[in-house]
Amino acid sequence: MRREFDRKTLLKSIGIGIGAAVVILLILILTMTLGRSAEDRIDSEKETVLSEERYSRSSDEEILSDLEKAARESRLREEEEARRVEAEKLAAEEAARQAELKRLQEEKARAEAEAEAARRAEEKRRQEAAAAARKREEQNREKRNAAQRSASWREQMLRYQLDAISDREKSRAQSEIYNLTDEEKAERNREAVLQARDEWVRRIGLSDQTAMNEAAAEKRNSELKRQQEEKAKAEAEAEAARQAELKRQQDEKAKAEKVALLMAEGRKQLEARQYAQAADTFDEVSAMNPDLAEAYTLGARAYWEKDRKNDLNRQTAIGKTQKAVTLNKEDAHAYGIQGEIYDYEGKIDPAIRSYEMSLSIAPDNAQYLMSLGILYYRQKKFEKAGDTFSAALDADPRLGKAGYNAGIAYLNAGQADRAETILTKAIAVDSQNGAAYSALGTAQEKQGKTAQAIESYKNGYRYLSIPRQKADVAAKAGLLYFNEENYSDAERWFQNSLSADNSPKTQHNLARVFVEQGKADEAMPYARSAVEADPGNPVYLFTLAQVSEKSGKEDDAVDMYKKALEADPGYEDALINSGALYDRLGRYSEAESVLKKAVSINASNFEAWNNLGNVYYHQKKAADAVSAYGRAQALKPDDMTVCYQLALSYMETGKTSEAEELLRRVTEQEPRNAEAYNDLGNLYFKTGRTEEAANCYRRVLEINPGHPNRSRIEERIYQ
Repeated sequence: MRREFDRKTLLKSIGIGIGAAVVILLILILTMTLGRSAEDRIDSEKETVLSEERYSRSSDEEILSDLEKAARESRLREEEEARRVEAEKLAAEEAARQAELKRLQEEKARAEAEAEAARRAEEKRRQEAAAAARKREEQNREKRNAAQRSASWREQMLRYQLDAISDREKSRAQSEIYNLTDEEKAERNREAVLQARDEWVRRIGLSDQTAMNEAAAEKRNSELKRQQEEKAKAEAEAEAARQAELKRQQDEKAKAEKVALLMAEGRKQLEARQYAQAADTFDEVSAMNPDLAEAYTLGARAYWEKDRKNDLNRQTAIGKTQKAVTLNKEDAHAYGIQGEIYDYEGKIDPAIRSYEMSLSIAPDNAQYLMSLGILYYRQKKFEKAGDTFSAALDADPRLGKAGYNAGIAYLNAGQADRAETILTKAIAVDSQNGAAYSALGTAQEKQGKTAQAIESYKNGYRYLSIPRQKADVAAKAGLLYFNEENYSDAERWFQNSLSADNSPKTQHNLARVFVEQGKADEAMPYARSAVEADPGNPVYLFTLAQVSEKSGKEDDAVDMYKKALEADPGYEDALINSGALYDRLGRYSEAESVLKKAVSINASNFEAWNNLGNVYYHQKKAADAVSAYGRAQALKPDDMTVCYQLALSYMETGKTSEAEELLRRVTEQEPRNAEAYNDLGNLYFKTGRTEEAANCYRRVLEINPGHPNRSRIEERIYQ
């Protein structure tokens, strides 16, 4: 019995222990769950604060001679226009900046008011949360005290009840014990012990459960307090961070406002040409905001304009433009400034690259297109220069100078048609652009449009103001009239040219006009003046020789021809004319010498061969004359003069059949050539063909009744 009792007691004890352990485990799991939920909630709140901070941060981070001379003449006007446009732009930007500054100040005031309201609301919320926490703590304390009092009272009542039960059981057991056997007594005792043990266990369990509940409640309260403290700490940290961020934003706004004011001040200084002050202002901006590309660009402009001759200023400006394009690869102005500086320093290739980069970003910058076109022109890339100047005119239709430059470039590229088109556009922009009219005349002249070219030259003369330019364009008109054999108008326009500029070239041309009109005496002073102005010019010497020859001053003419050949030994016209003069003067050896030199220089020169044939004929060198005239006739088979001279030479050599053939051809081509008929008649007469000779002689008298040999001719007719 004893062993069985111990075994049951042990089993019950084990069961009770397991139950208590399960209860404790459940309590611990519940506590951990509550704690984890609170931690998750706190972490969630922290993540929310961090997310707001990240969002706040992300919100805060959101042609040579003519071209260059014309360019110098127009540069001041262009710069003045550029400054006016820049001033208007700066005024508009200043108004926009003022509006933006006002808006920023209003936003700043509104943000400060909202921040103050938020701070007060947060302070009120914390106070209310603290009061609520204190109230909950007081309530929890009251609950714990009430639970403790209730547990103590229940335990006391239970003790009274157990004592009463024990007394009743003891009396009942004593009254029955006398009637039981020993086994029954033992069984009763065992049952009583078991009942007492069970009751004891039940009482102990109630007491432990109460204590565990109180401990759990205390732990929950402690955890809640910890969570509240952590929450309050997190809220305080978040508030501190918010205040710090607000201060940072305010500082950034103040800094941005100051930068904006300094930038506006620097622009005004640039506009007023206060370049030294502007350089200092933009340097200050760059120190405050090293990432503002525009400050470096405008600072570069200030250093560049402050003193272009200063090497250090140019180097500083280049350095600033390089920093600007590093920060902003689309800064066309910075590349343009680089181009200006490299151009000034004569670094053509780097200048071209910089201008090309600028124009790839801002292709409509007429100023940089003009500068780039001039650089292309200097490199003799005429077509490319013309295209660039044309683009400048498209970018700024008011820029007639761009059209003129394009026309000059296209003319140098041999594209007269394109030159005419673009120059017409330039004149449409500026109808009094004399230089454009002059260039247009050249383009039209190259295309054979003589009448249009003359009108363009006349308009150029009307609108040009520089004497030398007026003289040049008038001379061009005069030369076209001269080539058209309109000598009266040619004379008038050459005189206009001389009235603007006493050019030896125009004097020479005017002398040629008089020569062509047979006015040698009038030509003489102009021809002499041209030679006096340029005594080594073979063309001027040649013209003076012609005038002297036509004036009957043959010795002077010989002297001038010699000087022309000294200046240019290969001057064919001088060789031919001097040879003809020597021939006429009977100085055949000198004539033969210069004419042989002429044909050795140019074997295709008809006039040289013809004159050489004349020299041989006059020297009775018939065979040589036939050779020279034959070369001349081969060059111009239809020239009847050389055919006639060749026929005479054939007659001298006894080749009558060849002579007859040529003379018959001459009379057929020139039926009024009395001398050809006379020589043909002589040939027939000498060969005994009297009837044919008489017919030729009659024809001579029909053409020229007063022929010097009339009596001899009549004698042969009637013989």
